[in-house]
Amino acid sequence: MNTLKTTSQIVYSKVEKIGTNCSKPGILFCHATGFCKDVWNPVISKLNEKKNGGLYYSLDFSGHGFSKKGLPPRSWKVFRDDVLDVVDDIRMHDSRRHNAGFVGVGHSKGATALVLAEIKRPGTFEQLILFEPILIPPSYQPPKENILSTMTKKRRKYFPSKEAAYDAYKKNKTFGKFNKDSLRCYVNGGLVPSCAQNKHANGFKLCCDPAWEAEVYKLGSAATNEQLHSITCPVKIIYGSDSTTMKSPTETTNSYYITLGEKFKNAGASIAIEACGHFMVMEKPEAVASIIHTLCNSPKGSRSKL
Repeated sequence: MNTLKTTSQIVYSKVEKIGTNCSKPGILFCHATGFCKDVWNPVISKLNEKKNGGLYYSLDFSGHGFSKKGLPPRSWKVFRDDVLDVVDDIRMHDSRRHNAGFVGVGHSKGATALVLAEIKRPGTFEQLILFEPILIPPSYQPPKENILSTMTKKRRKYFPSKEAAYDAYKKNKTFGKFNKDSLRCYVNGGLVPSCAQNKHANGFKLCCDPAWEAEVYKLGSAATNEQLHSITCPVKIIYGSDSTTMKSPTETTNSYYITLGEKFKNAGASIAIEACGHFMVMEKPEAVASIIHTLCNSPKGSRSKL
């Protein structure tokens, strides 16, 4: 695995195995808010076992992992621009990828960033594989203080060691459901030495500061139905059967993602992964990899119909 950095200080990794078929589209993986590029490693490992071929890239969004930090974003368009920055960097520095296509694979905010990138620059992606994208109409703006941002501010930021963090997360209601390899990858890529001038000086801290993360949840993701319908590449939406993330008093998560899929021109039926929630990428990396493998190796004309 190679780790690279764009001129805008966005860090991304590249996985290339001997014998890689560079004529295939590269796959760009985008993580959810608060996580890091490393959470995709178990999925990439499973794809390699399936001899999927091609090149795999995964990025740390602004404010996450080892990418630039700075002030909290005022819009999710920051993450859209991170995606395009990485695509441009790959094409600039790898002669084999100058005009090569990409498949965008994203989870939650990462899926949203891919959609916004394709809207801004049509034709960037040959296919979008979206695990529970958060796509909210521009007319809706979350309250400045909502339950998600309030809870996030209370997240534990410091740990005496990465092992202590791993043990703590194993007992957590949400993180405890993660595949053990996925959880280990999150701890390895999502924490850094704290360098704090206090009692946490010799420990580790979250790369994505909880206060910074909380600000992201106060923003809307802004994409109109017309913009979604303008995307012409095949789109597939996948959701967790037990997810309640986009559930409202009037609809289920299932109905939300079925309705969302209908807003895309070329989406086809949404897919449910059974017995998991919103964090399916970390809970069931093998099932996630199987879906990606099937979609990436199906004839182009049939991808939206699977």
